[in-house]
Amino acid sequence: MHAIGQMHEQQRTDRDNYIEILYDNVPANQRRNFDKEDTLDRTPYDVESILQYPLTSFALNPGRPTMKLKDPRLEALVDTAQTFTHNDLKEITLAYQCAAECQNAPVCENAGFVAHNCRCMCPADLTGVTCNQVSTDTGCGGVIELSSGESQTIRSPNYPNAVPVDRECVWLVKARGPSNSNIRLTIQELELAMDSRNTNCYHWLEIRYHLPGQTGIKQCNTEQANQQITTTNDGERNIMILKFDSKLSRDRRSSQNHKFSLQVEAVGGTLVSNPCNPNPCKNSGTCAVTGSNYECTCPSGWTGTTCDVKTQSCQPNPCQNGGTCNIIGNSITCVCRPQFVGPNCETLQPFLLPENFVWFAWDIFERNPSLWKPDLIDSWDRSSQDSPVAILLQTMLVYDSNGRPHKTRTVVHEFMHAIGQMHEQQRSDRDNYIEILFSNIPSHQHHNFDKTRPTFDRTPYDVESLMQYSLSAFSTNQNSPSMKLKDPRLESIVDSSQTLTFYDVKEITTAYQCNGCGGIINLSAGQQQLIESPNYPSTYNVDKECVWMIRGPSTSNIKLTIEKLDLALNSATSSCYHWLEIRYNLIGQTGIKQCNSLTNQQYTTTNDGEKNIMLLKFDSRFSKDRPAPQNGGFKLKVEALGGSTTTDPCNPNPCQNSGTCTASGSSYTCNCQPGWSGTNCDLASQTCQPNPCQNGGTCYVYGGSYSCQCPPSYGGANCESKEKLRNINDSSVKKEL
Repeated sequence: MHAIGQMHEQQRTDRDNYIEILYDNVPANQRRNFDKEDTLDRTPYDVESILQYPLTSFALNPGRPTMKLKDPRLEALVDTAQTFTHNDLKEITLAYQCAAECQNAPVCENAGFVAHNCRCMCPADLTGVTCNQVSTDTGCGGVIELSSGESQTIRSPNYPNAVPVDRECVWLVKARGPSNSNIRLTIQELELAMDSRNTNCYHWLEIRYHLPGQTGIKQCNTEQANQQITTTNDGERNIMILKFDSKLSRDRRSSQNHKFSLQVEAVGGTLVSNPCNPNPCKNSGTCAVTGSNYECTCPSGWTGTTCDVKTQSCQPNPCQNGGTCNIIGNSITCVCRPQFVGPNCETLQPFLLPENFVWFAWDIFERNPSLWKPDLIDSWDRSSQDSPVAILLQTMLVYDSNGRPHKTRTVVHEFMHAIGQMHEQQRSDRDNYIEILFSNIPSHQHHNFDKTRPTFDRTPYDVESLMQYSLSAFSTNQNSPSMKLKDPRLESIVDSSQTLTFYDVKEITTAYQCNGCGGIINLSAGQQQLIESPNYPSTYNVDKECVWMIRGPSTSNIKLTIEKLDLALNSATSSCYHWLEIRYNLIGQTGIKQCNSLTNQQYTTTNDGEKNIMLLKFDSRFSKDRPAPQNGGFKLKVEALGGSTTTDPCNPNPCQNSGTCTASGSSYTCNCQPGWSGTNCDLASQTCQPNPCQNGGTCYVYGGSYSCQCPPSYGGANCESKEKLRNINDSSVKKEL
């Protein structure tokens, strides 16, 4: 954001209307970070912005703040954004006129704005072409429009009975008429599931009274009868968004008294209005007019813009595992560290794929098939499509309901698409390695298995690749696969990689002709090759990791000759800052590390493990703060010793259980005896004839085994067990339900 010209939020020209700088707690040499700049302020001041400093930044006394919000109810939003907020994106779009060339662009409502794709970008929970609709569960929520002085009641689903769990209800409340109307919320009744130990909310009502594109305050109860909250005049004052959430903590039940009843009213709306008439300050607060706005002086024990927030305390801190305690409304809320969840941050939970995650179809990147090429960064239709990188960024900005980014695997997978990579099962050579079981795939999903687009297949088919779908992907019957490997022994590694595999990296490196270092070196018997440090013969680069795998014929050994080796050395201890690791014994074992060497020092792989493989790794990253010596670097020679120059893949015979081996170039095929299958005839064949599934079960062959799909009321590997049906009136069943 700084790189494209944006300043810190607390340095905006209008910042004094929203925040107070407490200079007495800021060191003199850091006060420049709070200097006001001549900013254009195209969007409202957003305390949630990624450019808003934490309220304790640069504090002399870390226990005291350096900034104080005029509306302390919003303090919990500061320093919570992990990426651009709605108003951050709006500011960028306006500053760079990203939508200036849009023709017939829609007129966006309710704080939405026209984005670079000429469509409205809506605040969270709003949708529709012009952001005039809400994204809400069926049977609750909606759009409420009020004339000045008109009011309406909003009640929780199932009222007056307990609120249902696993629901999200969104209401957009708008005032008709003059834009200077406000929306006033009166909380007549509010009690939702909460942690009684510290008043944290399990279920809550979110109230966006400040900016529609900003997260609202969250409450699960009210200690004050008819508590009132009125929209501020900072943004769209005639709009309030309310959201009831019992979905995030759906494992927490509601009791009979958990419900809410609210009243919303459009107030004001005259061309000239006195903001202190009627008095907006609650609990005997005193109102003072400041231009078109007002300021409340609150009595002891109350705070907030309208003196409607009872003073709370975060001492002692109820938030566990390093969580941060914040006061929101009348409740204390914990902001948890990554992977910790729960009202008190008490539970460690792995990353989850978000419920609203969208898989971006390959078609958005596709060109004319006859012109298709892997580098799609410069080949998308700019007039009607987002760029692959823009799509990638949108994908990466999706978070789950706990505010955590979704799996790294998904991000990297979509990035592979963005740079032109197809799914592994869509490769041109896929039929040599995998069988597509179209009979178990819905017809409208067959396109996910098409191999009509040309692929270059620069690397071997890799079932472990991040681009290989799971074997049950899109299957009609989830108990049966949609794909079957020709070598079923490899099934366990499908869908297991969380990031790029070795061959994924090699494919990218080859496709884009990356000028990196390392790689795979295949040597025939007697062949030699030189390996040099990056930038050789000049000084090598710091902050590099380079790995070479040297392979020879299966009966050969690999010999390394070090012609030159001069890397950064700790002369005091004779230990290496930068080093060359040599794995000559076992490739799965850490190798010896050297940073200097005698001339022509040699290493040869042992016969204990993979004698025909040696791994070399250059590391100047671990101690990247240490400079390389002048003209430092290395020059190595690797050679395959012994071994036949031509290898017979059938000698010795790899086919087990009396299978017959047939050579095909450098590969082989096994003809297996009856009762055996697999690449090496090492899998006992399973069959569904005769059917091993009892009691009418259906048999499926899967890999080298079979599985039974049992009819209702039967279970077990062969459907041999009749499951006991329990009476729905049984008290234990009722308790479980």
